[in-house]
Amino acid sequence: MADQNGCTIRVVRKWQTPSSTISEFSIDDSEISGYILEPQGPSTTLSGLDRRIPTGTYNLDWYNSPSFGKILPRLSNSDVSKTRYILIHSGNFPAETLGCLMPGASKGANFVNSSASLTRKIIKHLQSCDINKSSVIITEEFN
Repeated sequence: MADQNGCTIRVVRKWQTPSSTISEFSIDDSEISGYILEPQGPSTTLSGLDRRIPTGTYNLDWYNSPSFGKILPRLSNSDVSKTRYILIHSGNFPAETLGCLMPGASKGANFVNSSASLTRKIIKHLQSCDINKSSVIITEEFN
């Protein structure tokens, strides 16, 4: 169970198509795991291209998203600015990623399922952590 220490989300990119990237993810010291749908490659630090972010370690903070009307986890690091607004939010298809990470309980070709319920579970878990000590680690092991 999480405490006032940070949480670590591990994302391992496994599958890519011309439309999307799908990863497996897990949260350390929890039962939470599944898949992440992201935009297709190539990865970039530039904003406005609806492309996935580079591999690496990202800090988390809470962002009050006007687009989604709720507070969501936001990723950033020294290469990818907070102003790129890389969020963890629900969605099922590549057109909905907006450059962000969308969790799902199961996957198919270019989609994830049960995104809304899994996203709520992730957010609830992150609320039990110190968000300023939390991170997302993205690696690649493409099949």
